[in-house]
Amino acid sequence: VNEQVELSEKENADDTEKRIKNLYQYKQRFEDCGLLKDSVYAKILHKIGILEYQANDYIPTENSIAFTAEAIRINTSGIKTASPSYATKSFSNLAILYSAAGLNREAARFCDSTILYIEKFPIYIPLLRVARNIKPLSLFKMGDYQGSIDESSLGIREALASGDSMQAATLFVKRAQAYQLQGNNDQARKDALWTINWVESILKAKRKEAQSNPDDF
Repeated sequence: VNEQVELSEKENADDTEKRIKNLYQYKQRFEDCGLLKDSVYAKILHKIGILEYQANDYIPTENSIAFTAEAIRINTSGIKTASPSYATKSFSNLAILYSAAGLNREAARFCDSTILYIEKFPIYIPLLRVARNIKPLSLFKMGDYQGSIDESSLGIREALASGDSMQAATLFVKRAQAYQLQGNNDQARKDALWTINWVESILKAKRKEAQSNPDDF
């Protein structure tokens, strides 16, 4: 079944509605045949969860959250046919879904789960960027400004160490907002200034590139 699912996904990559329809059919086949709900079934649930969210104008559906949570339950159940590593992707998606639903406490919790699983399965290190963005935002919306500052600071250090200036700029903005609401306007200005200087450096580099590569009219 896994091969069929992957082939169907590849053939219909540009048709979200058809992908969802086909995945529901594979899900039903599993259930009708009484097949073990293993990592393949979990992958089907995982994919339906995020695709329905995307198809619904990035508003989580009831199934988006329920199916993603069930995929996690299966892949962390300890059965031989589970895929604990794939649960990392589901944890990340669940953080995204809860954040989009405005359930910030749950979003922050699943960011923590994502980070924990990335430590176990470093192949999914790109998902760390998502968690580092969502968690400080979730804490900020909960009114935990110091928590947001602390998480933003951690993300900034990681981003600068890896050369990800875009991520650093995003987190500097988040941290500036939290500092401002704490009344620490001096630090808020410093963070805002870092971002402004970064944007100006990007624009300067683009202007320089344009001057050295003029259009050929």
